[in-house]
Amino acid sequence: MKDAHTGKERTNYESAPYVGTAIIHKGLILLAKRILVCPKTGEKVKFGGYWSIFCGAVEENESHYLAAHREVLEETGFNLDKSRFEHIGRIRDIRIYIYELDEIMFPELDYEHTESGWFKIEDMHVSPSPVDQEIAKKIQLYCAGVI
Repeated sequence: MKDAHTGKERTNYESAPYVGTAIIHKGLILLAKRILVCPKTGEKVKFGGYWSIFCGAVEENESHYLAAHREVLEETGFNLDKSRFEHIGRIRDIRIYIYELDEIMFPELDYEHTESGWFKIEDMHVSPSPVDQEIAKKIQLYCAGVI
């Protein structure tokens, strides 16, 4: 089924219930540190304390790239061009997107993160720490032109 707004194909959200977007600019990546405990539920956050790309759940009947756009908007305040989200693959149950900025931007983080920073993509497997190694490798390979 196609999305009425964009004409892009919708996908089954159950096949990958989450999306994550790596926001990059000229060899740098914007990461944010996830909270440890959700203030709304009181439950421990999956990958709490990790430095992460901007991730979230796909809503029912929502296309993955629109979910990626919505999650970035909610978590950073960035209202990015929907057509520039590039799907680069999947890690576990997360579809990974890349968004390349024309210039450095600084987010207004929502409650899900405690801090953010720009880091060298080539070093993200070691700094900042901790970081999801599978996601770091996927982004590094993409940026190196391997995938």
